Amino acid sequence: MSESRTALPLFPLGTVLMPRLIMPLHIFEPRYRALINDLRALPEPDRRFGIVAIREGWEAGPGRVRALHVVGTAARLHDVTPHEDGRFDIIAVGTERFILRDLLDTSTPYAMGSVTFIGEPDGERVAPAAEAVRTRFARYRSALAGSVQITAMSGDGQPVDPIDGPELDPMALSYLVASATILDIAERQALLEEHDTASRLRCEAGILARETALAQALPSLPTSEFARVTQSPN
Repeated sequence: MSESRTALPLFPLGTVLMPRLIMPLHIFEPRYRALINDLRALPEPDRRFGIVAIREGWEAGPGRVRALHVVGTAARLHDVTPHEDGRFDIIAVGTERFILRDLLDTSTPYAMGSVTFIGEPDGERVAPAAEAVRTRFARYRSALAGSVQITAMSGDGQPVDPIDGPELDPMALSYLVASATILDIAERQALLEEHDTASRLRCEAGILARETALAQALPSLPTSEFARVTQSPN
């Protein structure tokens, strides 16, 4: 049986978007202005594009992207704030993972990819893996002296604490932790590519133990701001 492929506009970035998270973006390059204008012309359910991390090259400028990672995340165009000079500020909501099979030859100024969407199986013993990550993430946050502020949004749009508040499901937790932990792009990309939720959580448990020990040994390490996340309405 042949795999089902979908044509998807691509937005290469020097970062990784996880499903169920939101990403604010400032759109200034002409090709991506064209992408946003094309998406805005579509019915709202069809306003989606693919965010894929750059493996070699840079975000801005023509011809600077030399290679892309194979696994990316589809994003739904959620909010758009246009500026008089043609720029946009947007909010993208990660929905599901895909495998980039081919780049398509199209007339659009932005890249189009032929993609296959990936399912998200739970994997084996997902509940205890999720509980271990909740415990270790709380320790990790504590080791950073309370400087980590992570906000999840409930279904009614109210902020909740993803660890101490209402319990997120294991998949949402796995993607939250993958985005909220201080990691380089390669390690974050590897977490995105994990086959199932339980495997991702087990990897994160090891990463959190390592990073917590590092934070405790080197308390003067700088911290960073973390992503605001939302559970997908889909």
